[in-house]
Amino acid sequence: MGLKHLFLQAFVVLLVSTQDTIFYGNLTINNEPGHNVLSPIRNQNQPLQCGASWAFAITSAMSDQFNRIRSQEFPEVVLSPQMLLTCISGDTNRTCSYSNSIENSEMQTTLEQLKQRGISDESCNNWHSNDKETCNNLARCKDCANGENIHNEPNCFSRDFHSYKLESFADISYEGGLARKVADIRADLIKSLNDDGPVICNLRHSKKLFKTRNEKEEIFMEDHSIPADYFTWVTIVGYIDAPASEDENAATHLWVIKLSFGDNVGYYGYIYLDASEGFNDLNILSNCFSLKVNPKVIVEQNSDQKYANLLKPMIREEFDIRKPRFQFSHYTTPMKADDGVDTENEDVKDDPLTTPIFWGNYKGRNYLTWIKNQHIPTYCGSCWAQSATSVLTDRLNIRNINAGNSFPRHVLSVQAMINCRLGGTCLGGASGLAWELSKNWKIPTDTCRMYESSNPENFSCEGESRCFNASKDDSWEIKDFNGISVQEWIWVRGTDAIKKELLNGPISCSFEVTDKFEKYTPTKDQINVYEEKKNSFALNHAVSVVGWDKDDKGDYWIVRNSWGVEYGYNGMFYFRVGNQLGMEAQCQAPTEFTFSSY
Repeated sequence: MGLKHLFLQAFVVLLVSTQDTIFYGNLTINNEPGHNVLSPIRNQNQPLQCGASWAFAITSAMSDQFNRIRSQEFPEVVLSPQMLLTCISGDTNRTCSYSNSIENSEMQTTLEQLKQRGISDESCNNWHSNDKETCNNLARCKDCANGENIHNEPNCFSRDFHSYKLESFADISYEGGLARKVADIRADLIKSLNDDGPVICNLRHSKKLFKTRNEKEEIFMEDHSIPADYFTWVTIVGYIDAPASEDENAATHLWVIKLSFGDNVGYYGYIYLDASEGFNDLNILSNCFSLKVNPKVIVEQNSDQKYANLLKPMIREEFDIRKPRFQFSHYTTPMKADDGVDTENEDVKDDPLTTPIFWGNYKGRNYLTWIKNQHIPTYCGSCWAQSATSVLTDRLNIRNINAGNSFPRHVLSVQAMINCRLGGTCLGGASGLAWELSKNWKIPTDTCRMYESSNPENFSCEGESRCFNASKDDSWEIKDFNGISVQEWIWVRGTDAIKKELLNGPISCSFEVTDKFEKYTPTKDQINVYEEKKNSFALNHAVSVVGWDKDDKGDYWIVRNSWGVEYGYNGMFYFRVGNQLGMEAQCQAPTEFTFSSY
């Protein structure tokens, strides 16, 4: 079988001809195609090399399945591989050593535990490739706070959290300890993909995979002159038709493989393998498990009562992920008419000053990136960078989806911005300054430098401080990395100006976090809209305004925070309009930007 080049145009047509084909980067939801339910690409080898591909494959497949069940509604589910590495230990010796890749029986033990013990969200325990931690309450779900004051010593404390579990799993490749026929494994894998969602499998490959970069979808072919000494667990997220070819030996179908080596590997973190009848490239079918998640999400009582009043969590109650998490009488109704046009009278448009908007549910879609936590594993005042990267990524999502390109999606690196001092450090900064400086520089994607929530020993914008990758015995700078450059950004001030600019996407704003605001608590039956007026204010926290709505008391902003998904309402809070605590005084928005790869 020769090398087959697969062009992007061929993959756009993913409303495929056979019933069994499916791709989770481009699903049809509510009769509308182009929904991407895939959780973000991660990098297991940052900040240190770590062979825990099994943890990434499991959390990725489970996250994708939850997002599929929820029809990609906000918030996006991104589960924590760090918690899995630290706390789901069982009888196996799971470390970051590449020599300790877990076998079939150990995977069964892990998956069995996940039926009993769930996983927390990534914003409870960020990935930091540490296999030396003890599994305790802090390892399950943690936060740190200092009152948004750099002069205060931060307090770190455990939190209650929502726990995501498996309902069932099945060993596709073995039965009674014996390997099954490739044809039967292939058939069951396709069925599982269609019935339940992404499947996890183990690949055998060489170091070549880490250095593979593709400008388009292309079948990965191993270099057999290099030892195939890596055994990597991956997520299969699609079984699709191969492009038509006159070559009778050409592939008929392809596996879409999601890696955990960063988005500068393969095609933005994905590779494609021949899935034709009888093929088992890289031994992809030799060790596979189907998963089915439990839609009922429970609450783990885990909080440190000593700091119970810090950063109030969301409402502590179990819920069924198949249903909307919150249902309020004044909950945001998304704009229904395309671009605000009244379909009965196309000359009349919805007035942005009177028509609410929410980018987490705009025309039935979620355009927002996943909720982050700036405070873990240690406290870091990176709100300026969290806001800047999230808003910029949201606007890129909006542009791409409106152009019919839901896949791939991108996330930007907060840590690279800190390392480069691109607008600030863990002691604070400014979103607008970050965009201004990026006019002459490119902000790398997240997997160039995964978040470490700390300042580097030496600030640098060169070499591995900006973008690198690693394998088990090597690390290297990536000079031609994926990222975004900003050409123009604007100041946005005042209620009306913010409402108008929200039509183009989320906006970065700052306000004063007061002692009273830190006690903001969600309520069960109605939205708690925060109000606090001061004659003067000191802006000390940056957030993203992602929409607005109204209740019987007036209008309010829908605000995304960077204190984790367990904060407020799924990581959000609601804030009364009127420049309270300075929220409307210094907002900014990127208006022209360019995404580029190598």
